Amino acid sequence: MIGHRLRTTLVGVALATLTGAWPADAQQIDYAGSVQYASGDYLFTERASALYLYNSLVVTAGRVRVSASVPLVLQNTSWVTYYSGDGSTTGAASSSGTGHGMSGEGNSGVVDTTSSEQLGFADPLVHGGVQLLRQGKARPSLSLTFDVKIPLADVESGFGTGEWDYAGGLALAKSVGTTFLFADISYWYLGDMPGAEFKNTLAFGAGVGRSLGGGRFGLLASLLGNTEVQEGAGAPVQASLGLSYLLDMRRSLMGSASLGLTESAPDISVSFGWLFRF
Repeated sequence: MIGHRLRTTLVGVALATLTGAWPADAQQIDYAGSVQYASGDYLFTERASALYLYNSLVVTAGRVRVSASVPLVLQNTSWVTYYSGDGSTTGAASSSGTGHGMSGEGNSGVVDTTSSEQLGFADPLVHGGVQLLRQGKARPSLSLTFDVKIPLADVESGFGTGEWDYAGGLALAKSVGTTFLFADISYWYLGDMPGAEFKNTLAFGAGVGRSLGGGRFGLLASLLGNTEVQEGAGAPVQASLGLSYLLDMRRSLMGSASLGLTESAPDISVSFGWLFRF
């Protein structure tokens, strides 16, 4: 969930940079893609590393924005199970709603994924937002957000739980000159996989961005996290720094680096992304 929310925020900032605002009558389709590498030991002695390729379509119609993404995952371990369409590496002990959980040996009753595929598609994720209030001189914009993970990946493959995940939340955003502020919170309902029970989790984030170079560059610093998903796994929290670059009014590039502040978050995560406007 951490990785998904960071990418969603970066894409939103890039979209705002391309349009200069989110106008009420805007109707647009955008393509966003990214490659992400994440690595950590997640409370274990063996380090888990994974490479993700994301492809997303973002549709904006007035105050409504919806995106759908499908992650392709290449991992170096077979003892993890992904339980979100986001697929972010956030802990083998089930540390967030968009990571993976323990499976196989040492987890009695859990679906056996010791022979999991090392390359495969994780469950797709749909993210949406409805702008309830536009920002005013003294007030931020307010949006209602939702997320749905669709259980299409086979459970035995290690890239899904076979269950639906849902989230609903609120997001605040405010531009003050060339500075952009945001904060969001959402509640995730996570479906249990056979032999493993996941707690519902509260995800949160806050950050500040700055437009540089006459609007061609955008810098975003953020803190993202959520409550623990399995007993004793701990709550993952990450600090991230992202940079976007406007090639022209239809193309933008994005990059980010994140450091885990807790044991259940990946030690390091880096990504490079792109956004094209049709």
